[in-house]
Amino acid sequence: MINLGVVQHENMDDELNELESPPTISVIMASLNGERTIDQALASIDAQQGNLDFEVIVIDDGSTDKTVAIASGHRCRVISLGCNRGRGVALNRAFAEARAPIVAMLDDDCVAPSDWLQRLVVAWREMDASVTVFGGPVVPVAVDTLNRRFVAARRPIRVQETDLDSSATFLKRLRRVLVPPSIPDVPRAVFYTVGANMSVRREAFVAVGGFSTGVNFGGEEEDICSKLRESYGASTVWFEPTLVMGHDFHKELSDTLRRARAYGRGAGRKFINSGGVPSVPPRPFIAIGLSMLAGHKKHSRGFIAAVVLLALLYREWITLARREHRIEPVIYPFVNMAEESMTVMGFLTELYRHQGRRR
Repeated sequence: MINLGVVQHENMDDELNELESPPTISVIMASLNGERTIDQALASIDAQQGNLDFEVIVIDDGSTDKTVAIASGHRCRVISLGCNRGRGVALNRAFAEARAPIVAMLDDDCVAPSDWLQRLVVAWREMDASVTVFGGPVVPVAVDTLNRRFVAARRPIRVQETDLDSSATFLKRLRRVLVPPSIPDVPRAVFYTVGANMSVRREAFVAVGGFSTGVNFGGEEEDICSKLRESYGASTVWFEPTLVMGHDFHKELSDTLRRARAYGRGAGRKFINSGGVPSVPPRPFIAIGLSMLAGHKKHSRGFIAAVVLLALLYREWITLARREHRIEPVIYPFVNMAEESMTVMGFLTELYRHQGRRR
């Protein structure tokens, strides 16, 4: 059974607990201080095409801004946890409240295309019964700032392919980063898909115990997909490249760095719980080592050597600048390095805090 980790609250809509036929699909969202974007996210669900029978459930994970008030103005149930309990607890509560056999997830900073639910329902009707998770790509809705353009090119929120499962070695991860394989953009089984555009068979979700309640910093999609793959097989997580979800990334680079640190903490928590190979980017370690070697040279030569080495490690951005005849991608190696370094920092922070709690 799913560990809800919460108690009932007075703001539940009692009439929705009455016996009635379940909807075709349940749409769920967990939000913490999402007032900047949640209005457009829910408006995009309100505007879905087709005569679909669906419900929308928003779990407020202890917001201190206007999230609840804004969400209450839309066609949805809003359930407040009263305090911040973490994404794992919030999403488990959403699944417990969902009445449909298929539960679709999106984030409070997403913007769903008007045919998203319609396409999703059709896809599930045609899906093999062995599939328990179905998802699609997440793309930026705007590219009007440096951060948004970097994110559009970087695609940090994307599926993890099956060759990078939990058994992948450090060297395999490094080789894949330095020499990315050519992956055909076709429907396929993946290791995990993206939580901002993921749908799950509710029965299977309950059978594996739902999300781990320690998932507080991101990485919940890897957690649940790993459980489902173990129970239902390697091909139970499916990706459809045409089922696109828009994402309203923040204008400022600081948000990308904050998000990277949160993913690192999630990876750290997973490593503490499960062991295996740490799921952190390998390039920052190499860049630091090479920079230290370059530092033994004279000051100016060392700086030039460090820049050249960084460009070689992140040479995909130089290739992009040449291909598109733009100068801005030349600075992307430094942004990419900062982003991946924040992921490593988040990972190490979680390990350090865990060691402190054990003492």
